[in-house]
Amino acid sequence: MAGKVFISYSTVTPEPTKALAALLEAEGYSVWWDTSVLSGESFDQVIRQIEAADAVVVIWTPSSVYWVKSEADRGHKAGKLVPLRTKDLDTSRIPAPYDTTYHTALVEDRQAVLAAVQRLAGNPPKAELPKQDTQLSPKEVWAIVGVYLGVIFAMVCLLLYFEIHIDESISLLGVTALLWWLNKIQSK
Repeated sequence: MAGKVFISYSTVTPEPTKALAALLEAEGYSVWWDTSVLSGESFDQVIRQIEAADAVVVIWTPSSVYWVKSEADRGHKAGKLVPLRTKDLDTSRIPAPYDTTYHTALVEDRQAVLAAVQRLAGNPPKAELPKQDTQLSPKEVWAIVGVYLGVIFAMVCLLLYFEIHIDESISLLGVTALLWWLNKIQSK
């Protein structure tokens, strides 16, 4: 399935990553970032996620320049690296060989980020809205007819029970108005 994105970041400054992950997920990408990896745990889970990803996003920040280098190396070697940076990072702090890579894509630049991710991960599968069937099934038609006939029968029974004598034209007009009203309710 296309559209898997791995994000490498510093846990000291998670805010840009949270915003980026929310943006990518809203676009339909499957996003993994190591929110559940505890200090001292094996790096194997991270490596598996990098290998499974279509795009490896590395967010260079003042606090991440040392910690995200391994993920950047793996993403670069696999040809799926998307290097991003925060505004507060002095680009001279980005380690070699990534200091010569084009890093103008700020993590805050949504269009540039989406274009870079889309180039590697493709268009995400957007969830299609289910089509609403506007045509009634035969069961629904018979149910509506049954309700209409039931209402008419109930009105006639009430008129006979209370021995109310109403001119036929007024009764017909009332039944017609009731049927119109029921039709309006059903169509909502």
